[in-house]
Amino acid sequence: VIGVDGTDGKVAVDGWLKQSEVTMATLINEMQQAGAKHFIVTDVAKDGTMTGANMDLLTNLQNQFVHANIIASGGIRNLQDILALQAAGIADAVAGKALYEGSLTLKEIAEVNGC
Repeated sequence: VIGVDGTDGKVAVDGWLKQSEVTMATLINEMQQAGAKHFIVTDVAKDGTMTGANMDLLTNLQNQFVHANIIASGGIRNLQDILALQAAGIADAVAGKALYEGSLTLKEIAEVNGC
């Protein structure tokens, strides 16, 4: 799994302290050509905010790279966000703070995924 972290569609580097000129799409394309299939995509401006995932970024990348597994990360706050991601064709997500804060539970996730 390759982590692709950034903001405004460009890759963040040096612990998110600097912004590169490389687009997230370019990095995913290069890594996919090298054989990678799974990408955790984090919008660093959303991470930890619980304001919702960057749906535009995530769906654009998933639509552009149909043979890749784009894993949503950053901003996920509740079950509705998970359902919205699934409706957009994004099956996997990282939910950290939402679980910690209790606005999303493992039971809810399991029920949605038929577990």
